[in-house]
Amino acid sequence: MSSSTDEVKPQPRGNLVKMLVVIWVLLGLPVFSKMLGADFLPSTDWMAKSGALGIAAGLLTGAMVFLLIIRSIDTQPGSDFKKFCAIIMSPFFGYVIGRNAVIIIGPMILGLVVGHQVELPFTVSNANYSGSKGCRSPIELESLPILFAEIIWS
Repeated sequence: MSSSTDEVKPQPRGNLVKMLVVIWVLLGLPVFSKMLGADFLPSTDWMAKSGALGIAAGLLTGAMVFLLIIRSIDTQPGSDFKKFCAIIMSPFFGYVIGRNAVIIIGPMILGLVVGHQVELPFTVSNANYSGSKGCRSPIELESLPILFAEIIWS
């Protein structure tokens, strides 16, 4: 017979690693989509139709991340200042993940799996921008999220 002290408890690090991988995919997919060979721009129609759903998903995810941080903050190492920063930043971080999952990542994954190439018209807001070190002549588009509002044109 085994007593309750002999029971093996699941390690929380495995769950943490899984959660970090999911977060990395959700945040990294829009950023690294060109590395996958997929030039993806969400349509302005999709942006307009999914705005309320994106906000709702962002708020829900932000609240969930905040509650997870609050529940586990006492068991985490670090100074009180770091813990305070984690508590303050967690809702914003969760909001970005939830909103991007609905507005950008969902359509991107569907497009990669079952989609085909589509050409959509966009309005150029600035074609004379001087650019930066990585892009000498970018073209800025209207009504798109920050990651997609600029096209690098060589």
